[in-house]
Amino acid sequence: MEVRNRKWDEEVFLSELKKVLDLYPTGRSVDLNEALEFHKSMPPEKNVTHAYKKATEQGRILVQPRAGTATIDEMVRFLTVLQNDGGADILPMTIDTYTRRLQFKEAEVGLEESLRSGRSHLNGFPAAIHGVGGCRRVVDAVSRPVTVRTATGTPHFTNAIAFAGGVTEAVGAGLALGPPNSPQPIANSLFYFQFVERLIGWFEERGVTICMEQEGANATGIMCPPSLQAAYGAIDVLLAAEQGVKSQLVAYFQNNCIVQDLAGMRVQRRLAERSLKRFGYDYTFLGQAANSWRGCYPEDAARAYGIISISTAIAAYAHVTKVNPKSVEEGVGAPSPEGNAASCRSTRQVLDQMRGQEFPDSPELQLEERIIEAEATSILERVLEIGDGDVAVGTVKAFESGVIEHPYCSHRANAGKVMLVRDKAGGVRYLSHGNLPLPREAIEYHQEKIRERMQADGLTESEMVVEDIRSVRAPVRGKV
Repeated sequence: MEVRNRKWDEEVFLSELKKVLDLYPTGRSVDLNEALEFHKSMPPEKNVTHAYKKATEQGRILVQPRAGTATIDEMVRFLTVLQNDGGADILPMTIDTYTRRLQFKEAEVGLEESLRSGRSHLNGFPAAIHGVGGCRRVVDAVSRPVTVRTATGTPHFTNAIAFAGGVTEAVGAGLALGPPNSPQPIANSLFYFQFVERLIGWFEERGVTICMEQEGANATGIMCPPSLQAAYGAIDVLLAAEQGVKSQLVAYFQNNCIVQDLAGMRVQRRLAERSLKRFGYDYTFLGQAANSWRGCYPEDAARAYGIISISTAIAAYAHVTKVNPKSVEEGVGAPSPEGNAASCRSTRQVLDQMRGQEFPDSPELQLEERIIEAEATSILERVLEIGDGDVAVGTVKAFESGVIEHPYCSHRANAGKVMLVRDKAGGVRYLSHGNLPLPREAIEYHQEKIRERMQADGLTESEMVVEDIRSVRAPVRGKV
């Protein structure tokens, strides 16, 4: 499949729309003109972008957890608990794995088992199976706006159903989400996301704004370098803007090192905004989401609260638009509504107490920003160069040649040469940068920080790699 960063014309879009809606019988219930009127009939408070703009004016950071369960009734109960007990500002519609992979028969079986047994046999909400009507039942049952969250390289069918069902935000990022979540060629993932982005553009051109949250990177639940997150965020923002998406967030996955994460979030947001302006794209809103640490969590809820609270404090210092917290039950199994709600309340408490506080500037923070920005800019410029100015063509070529890659990703085309460790302050460093076009100054800086950690902790490189993969922050050897 070949992709270019060119806005789809109406004929191509409508032709692809028909193919997408034919993937499963519930697609026949999608009528875009009827869906358009349904969106226009909803109160502004049910629109995600409206909530972002209002919160930004008020200087308030919003909270959105993750949640998904098989049946409509249980999904409504889950979201109602998050809304009423957790105080969540944006509600999630997290999609199950089968649906993400277009394995609709398996999702059907899981839903049937869930209805029969009275407990969920799926790890998310099978929106494609429930169809437009099912999604609307969920959206109508709550008073907050809803985001469809589907980490996949094949988001086209599910998002079409969700948008027609009244959902006003989707998780985007063909580059960041495609390779770690789908074995298909990256060009296919970019194409399917272009369809979703053109669909959002179709609504936008007719007066309905649907937002896209562009994941800066999806490092398979392991630490991810800030520079990759900034570069990936800019690339996916540009791809969406070309198709007519006017409201976007860049999402940063936190490694829980205060100085480095703060620097990384600043660079990510700045590079995305600069890239949109550079290529002349108009936009109505550009914000940022902060994702709590995505790796392993302790079974002890008290320790899990600590991880979430650190992530939240960093996000508050960065003045993000939204925080996506994990549940304190992540370490013991599928989070319950009550556990998720508790995480939301904890996150809100930290945000409220942090309001108005600024992180003091320092030489260390300035240096981190400079290094991260130099790395991210170098990666982005190389992608544009090998694509002859076309960011889609460049992304495909760059991924195939290892100029960009996902650390620890099992995709067959992923170079797999990047190796990461933490420094003694918890910052993420390139032990090996593979074919990433990093500046010499940055490479030397990472090597210096790694040597400091080795001397301080008495660890070899391989020991650091193993320990840092296993936990959010490996303890100093010999200490609890």
